[in-house]
Amino acid sequence: MILWVSWPLIRTGFDPAAMAAALPAKSILAGRPGFYQAAVLAWTLVGMVVCSAIWKVSVAESLAAIFALGIGLGAALLALDISYYDANVVTVLNPLERMSGFADLSPLSGAGGGGLVGMLGLLVLDGARVLLRYTFVFSSSPRPAVFLIWFIVPGIVYAWRRGERQAALQAALLMLTVFAIDTVGMRRGLKDEYFIFTDPFIIIAGAVLLDGMNWLRFHRLAFPVGIVLIVLHVAVGQAEPVKRAFARKGPEGICEWRMQYLPLLQLPWCAKA
Repeated sequence: MILWVSWPLIRTGFDPAAMAAALPAKSILAGRPGFYQAAVLAWTLVGMVVCSAIWKVSVAESLAAIFALGIGLGAALLALDISYYDANVVTVLNPLERMSGFADLSPLSGAGGGGLVGMLGLLVLDGARVLLRYTFVFSSSPRPAVFLIWFIVPGIVYAWRRGERQAALQAALLMLTVFAIDTVGMRRGLKDEYFIFTDPFIIIAGAVLLDGMNWLRFHRLAFPVGIVLIVLHVAVGQAEPVKRAFARKGPEGICEWRMQYLPLLQLPWCAKA
């Protein structure tokens, strides 16, 4: 029932005319709308089936979970009808195309800069810039979790040498995920608001390693080092809000991107486009 009610929204989101009018880039993967979305949905269903098989979940409970997923997706789409706007529907159903329009791909527009080789070179460059951010010394960042990375990297090596291979591999995989997401986000300058996607992985990686290091809390340097890290976390974490609070420019800066991000929101201090 809910699929039937939300079907007009799905049809609008994948309509070629609506996509051409709302999106800054063509459909990814050979211009086939809905291809990677269907792949993500299929991957999710496979994961649910595999999880049910491993944990011996009954068929009835597994089907209930799958139907609950479908109902949740349909209900989320129906929320777009509260204040309907074609571009919102297209953006929700085609997130990669929308985000690719925000990415700075100007280095690939030069002579000989495009193609797969150019894209790989750009990813390598961005990966190196992310590593510089992780050091904080060579490229400062308002990201408090960067100091937790200082603990996680040597912690992975230490756990591996102690024979705790599973914990080391789990933490390493989490950190590789963080590095991959941050590398892609570097095309947008790796803004502060993007850390919400990766900081949870960093925290979980640290928790996995600490779980096998009970002796660490009794070490004589644990308390002073912990105090220093807490102070650094608070100071660095509040640096950006403090900087903005004392900035002399007014709220007019929002007018530069209002029409791009919030075309339906009228602000009294912005001149009408």
